[in-house]
Amino acid sequence: MPLWGLVGLCIALLLLAVYWPPLARVLSVEDPGASGWTVAVLSSLAPLVDGQLTLMRRFRERLGTTELESGS
Repeated sequence: MPLWGLVGLCIALLLLAVYWPPLARVLSVEDPGASGWTVAVLSSLAPLVDGQLTLMRRFRERLGTTELESGS
């Protein structure tokens, strides 16, 4: 299954756990509301942003090293 399919499956399971009453009762969860979902989405994006910033930093470091070596 492709990555985005797995992401979709995880989202579906989260929604099922919150909005399907029998499962919500067993798991003792309640609807977090709009502000709760906003916090959850923004928090889940933090590792993505961090990873992209790390990749950019590494790319710039590698590019800088290559320029210094070729300039000598």
